[in-house]
Amino acid sequence: MNKENLSREISRACGITQSLSKMVVDAFCESVTNALLRGEEVRLSGFGKFFAKYSAPSVLNTALTNKRYLLPARFTPKFVAADAFKARFKHNLGQK
Repeated sequence: MNKENLSREISRACGITQSLSKMVVDAFCESVTNALLRGEEVRLSGFGKFFAKYSAPSVLNTALTNKRYLLPARFTPKFVAADAFKARFKHNLGQK
């Protein structure tokens, strides 16, 4: 499912226009991105949390050229599903 499909699904589920649901999806994505850039976590009860994970600087060795590269420190966006979401997902797939 891509962003357009998601906004179409939200439009149908909420009984709103697709252009309005696209604005909602865009606002959600922008809000989550801005919160992560501020160093905040975004928690959605029963769904999961978005957060930025810090990776320390490291050295990358390449086997072919035998060169070493310094990888700078960075933050990477991450998502962890809530237990309730995982349980529902497993249940719907018939897993225990």
